[in-house]
Amino acid sequence: MRSLTSAGESLYRVDAETLASLHPSVIVTQAQCDVCAVNLSDVAEAVRKAPELAHAQVVPLNPTNFDGVLGDIRAIGTATDAILEADRLVEAMRSRIARVRHGTTDLPKTERPRVACIEWLKPLIVAANWMPEMIEYAGGCSVLSKAGERSRTTPWDELHACNPDVIVIMPCGFDLERILSEWLEVSQDPDWKTLAESVPRIYAVDGNAYFNRSGPRLVDSLEILASLIHPDRFPPRFSDEGTIWQALS
Repeated sequence: MRSLTSAGESLYRVDAETLASLHPSVIVTQAQCDVCAVNLSDVAEAVRKAPELAHAQVVPLNPTNFDGVLGDIRAIGTATDAILEADRLVEAMRSRIARVRHGTTDLPKTERPRVACIEWLKPLIVAANWMPEMIEYAGGCSVLSKAGERSRTTPWDELHACNPDVIVIMPCGFDLERILSEWLEVSQDPDWKTLAESVPRIYAVDGNAYFNRSGPRLVDSLEILASLIHPDRFPPRFSDEGTIWQALS
């Protein structure tokens, strides 16, 4: 993967023949991560070369925060002649976001735990994009990443130095079962062992279903995160433990 990306080559191939045979009027793609999915330039090239796709509208999604996610929902609604439905969904999401924010606005900085969300275990990558904003809304203080930034590889000494109170592990593309399996191995690494001894709360969450993807389910993710950071204010649902999240410390 690293060899291909460093050489500027794609990790995925667009089946241009099949795409053209479908005669789509709208093609929804992404411009955020060339590791997670096919890149926008490959989609654009496939559209350019196929006469059957000359009138197809390409809608690239590239949100880095909640407003971007909501904007993308409206963009898809506009492209598919479903803007009224999109607006209703956006309004419902804004209402749920506001409900969580209302429950944390009175928290002073001293009562906002320092939170680090980990997007990859080896190498260590701290989650950014919408996650710092989500942490703030949920009543925490994001360490090592700021709203709107891209996720990045992070040296271990930086993570140790920021002294987090809460760590949430959400490797991109991993469900909870896979994360727990990986944790059995990485928790024996010296860096992770040292961190686990000093961080009061470490959780694993289903990143693939909830936190890694930009879409309507990010509101569920916000509510889950709030329940992990401040369970006294947002009591977690009993059914979520062991299915969506699991305490590791």
